[in-house]
Amino acid sequence: MSAGKRDRRLLCRAALGALILLPGPVALALSGGTPDTGGRFPAVVVLVAGPRSQCSGTKIGPRRLLTAAHCVVDTGTGELRPAYRPGGRLRIGNAPVPAAAGDLHPVQVRRTHLAPAFSDGLQRFLAFKRKRIAAFREQFQGTELLRRIMEMEATHHFTARYPDAAVIDLDTATPDIPSLPVDPRPLTREAPVTLVGYGCASIDQRASENAAHPFGVRRWAETAVIRVDPVNFFSYARYLRDGAPSLCPGDSGGPVLRDGKVVGVHGTVYGIGGLAGEQGGHSNMSVSLPALKDWAALRAGP
Repeated sequence: MSAGKRDRRLLCRAALGALILLPGPVALALSGGTPDTGGRFPAVVVLVAGPRSQCSGTKIGPRRLLTAAHCVVDTGTGELRPAYRPGGRLRIGNAPVPAAAGDLHPVQVRRTHLAPAFSDGLQRFLAFKRKRIAAFREQFQGTELLRRIMEMEATHHFTARYPDAAVIDLDTATPDIPSLPVDPRPLTREAPVTLVGYGCASIDQRASENAAHPFGVRRWAETAVIRVDPVNFFSYARYLRDGAPSLCPGDSGGPVLRDGKVVGVHGTVYGIGGLAGEQGGHSNMSVSLPALKDWAALRAGP
């Protein structure tokens, strides 16, 4: 490995050691979760917009899905990904372990709604990044330039201030997949919640898990709320409470449940303890749906 590549790898690890962002097509899965072998959460689905699993989601109406905004938006441009535009095509499935393409339903998208303020927040963030990177390029080069960019990515996290949630309306009916209601009641500290999602159980074994289960495995785990802010709430993860689950690639967009109703959408792991061999973070950040109770898209719809 060249010195330049080694430096870039170290810088990436340094940035991830402070904070993991989930802006790309692959999100974080449930480290410390239990496989849903009994089909306890049939309303929780895997969303596949390409050859493999992309994100998790929840059916909240006859033709309506809830997921994370960063799952449906290209966070480099702010535009909807092609599969999530009107007429776009997805595959979804609610088998606990989708083993083959036959376990997925082809569906057509009618419209994708982004949570209020998310699009505006993302465009502000992208404009800020462009301005800062241009300034860095005038002052730095090589490894120092890369370090500055990575540091900026790790310390400026727009989804901490803007709701990372999206609702997808479908033209295609999926009558064999049940739906769950959204719970508008406010969350409180130490409230017990359940996290559900598809994806890996271990970041360092993700490659082998993807090979064995290309469309993910649905897992669930119980934890509790640490605190609630005007946009998000935070739940205990592994490095803050022993035995607590941490989000890991595949979970983003999946639900946080309270008493069997949806109160949140998975987004980000905070305070990551390490990379390979050290799974988990201090807290899981999820969009608070009670804070979006006036958002019409969260209703069951048609």
